[in-house]
Amino acid sequence: MTLQPLTQAWLDQARALELRCFDDSWSESLWQLYLPHACSYLLSDDDSLLGFALCQRVLDEAELLRIAVMPECRQQGLGRILLQQTLERLSGQGVTRLLLEVRASNVAAIALYQCCGLQQDAIRKGYYETAIAGVREDAYLFSRRLGSHES
Repeated sequence: MTLQPLTQAWLDQARALELRCFDDSWSESLWQLYLPHACSYLLSDDDSLLGFALCQRVLDEAELLRIAVMPECRQQGLGRILLQQTLERLSGQGVTRLLLEVRASNVAAIALYQCCGLQQDAIRKGYYETAIAGVREDAYLFSRRLGSHES
């Protein structure tokens, strides 16, 4: 199992995984917009994609835009490995803080973020649309200091 940059060669597999994991999957054009400028990594086993993390960097901060692990590979610690190694890579590139937002109902992701040392900073009330008309879901905002700036 290796962590490597998520490149154009892996795009079809990454998009297929995203479709399996997210109700609000991105269009190909959105992937094409972010991928060349993103700090993106994938976990693979030989030629099979196991998971990916897609981050956007602005100066010395990065935002985790997407993280996904193959559903059949969950509960094996791969999400933790992927996120921890992504944090290490970002820190090595001079990123001092990682930010993200997550749906309040995404208990598994919240547990992963907390396990990897991220702290909840705030709540955006009613941020996400839901399948139920007129019902909105809160977004939790998380962050973590990286590198020598960790606290």
